[in-house]
Amino acid sequence: MTWVRLDDGFADHPKLEQISDYAFRLHVSAMCWSSRRGTDGRISKRDLYTLASRLVSFEGNPLDLATELTDFELWHTTEYGYWFPLRTRHNPAEKTHHETREHRKHRRIVLSRDGYKCRYCTRREFLTLDHIVPPSKGGSHDPTNLVTACRSCNSRKGSRTPQSASMPLLPIEVSS
Repeated sequence: MTWVRLDDGFADHPKLEQISDYAFRLHVSAMCWSSRRGTDGRISKRDLYTLASRLVSFEGNPLDLATELTDFELWHTTEYGYWFPLRTRHNPAEKTHHETREHRKHRRIVLSRDGYKCRYCTRREFLTLDHIVPPSKGGSHDPTNLVTACRSCNSRKGSRTPQSASMPLLPIEVSS
C-alpha cells in the first residue's frame, strides 16, 4: 500500500499559504496520485489535465495552476511535464516509515522477551535496546542481537560486546 503522510502543520507551510485554493488542492491531489502510481513526483501535462478535471467547480486552465505552483517553487518544469519533491519533512521517504515501524516491532518483541528488565542489572526503569554485538563491529539490528538494557548499563557498555565490557548477560527468567 502506498501512502502520503502530511502532518498537521502541512497547510501552514509559508509557500502553501500563498497559493490559491485550487492550486493547493491540485498539489495535494498530485502528491496522492504520484505516490499511488510510484512516479516520484513526476506529473505529465496529460496527467495534469486529468487531475485538474477532478477539482470540483474548477473551470480554469490547469496550466495556470501548474504555473502558480512552479512560481512558488513547489513544482519544477521538466521535459515531460512537472516534478515536485515527494520526500520532504512533511512526507518522509517510505523506507524511513517502514524502518520506524520495524524498530517499534523489534522493541516490543525484545522488551517482552526480556521481561521488561535490564539484562545486565535487572532494573526496570529507563529501558532501551542494546546491541549484543554493536553495528560498528558487524552486529545486526535483528531481535536475536538485541537485549533490553537500562540507560546507564547501555551507556557503560558503549560500543563493546558484553564480554569485552565485563558485563555478562543475565539469563532470561521464565515464569511458569
